[in-house]
Amino acid sequence: MLTKTQIAKMENVSKAYVSKVIAGEIKGYKAERIKELLTLKEEDFLPFFADEIFLELCNVAIMKGKTVEVRKRAVILHEMAVKLIQKSKV
Repeated sequence: MLTKTQIAKMENVSKAYVSKVIAGEIKGYKAERIKELLTLKEEDFLPFFADEIFLELCNVAIMKGKTVEVRKRAVILHEMAVKLIQKSKV
């Protein structure tokens, strides 16, 4: 499951905003996206992220990304993929 911090980074909002979405205080398109992200489990990501090809794609995006935002997201995804690979091997 993704943490509030991870979701906040992905959606470019604060952790407080994510907490308010969870509490039902905020509605709308972005709130729906956040709710969907909250329902995802790590097992849902394994087929997509836990392989060497995805890590290589992240490395290319980190090195050759045209904007800082692209590079930041690539780093976040790379870190998540490495953690998933480590957990799946245990």
